[in-house]
Amino acid sequence: MPENNILLLENEKELERILTLLLKQANFRVTSCHSAGTALAEIVSKTGVDQTDLLIIDIPGPDCEGSMLLKQLQDRGITLPLIVITPYGSEGIIDALGSSTPHLHLLYSPFEPAELMNCINQITRNSNF
Repeated sequence: MPENNILLLENEKELERILTLLLKQANFRVTSCHSAGTALAEIVSKTGVDQTDLLIIDIPGPDCEGSMLLKQLQDRGITLPLIVITPYGSEGIIDALGSSTPHLHLLYSPFEPAELMNCINQITRNSNF
């Protein structure tokens, strides 16, 4: 069975390491990026079987790399299944993302690994992941 490709944009090095390990143990191929520009280049350059299947983006605030990436994707008309990691109290993020984002799941931090896997399972049930 081929691995699914997840692009992770996480600004905290330790959380990035933990999430990458968790996802790889679940048989996902993970590409980690630290900037919106690098993540966008990664998404745009992938085609065919190497496409990005899911984005996991950390959005701790409005001017962060995750927010910049989402804006750049929207400007290019690129839509992908998306899990947004955001702190409690950031419910307005849905309004900022708009209705053009398919399979959007919010994951409020702090969270348990099982919560992340549950979000991924929901996405896989509702898309061609």
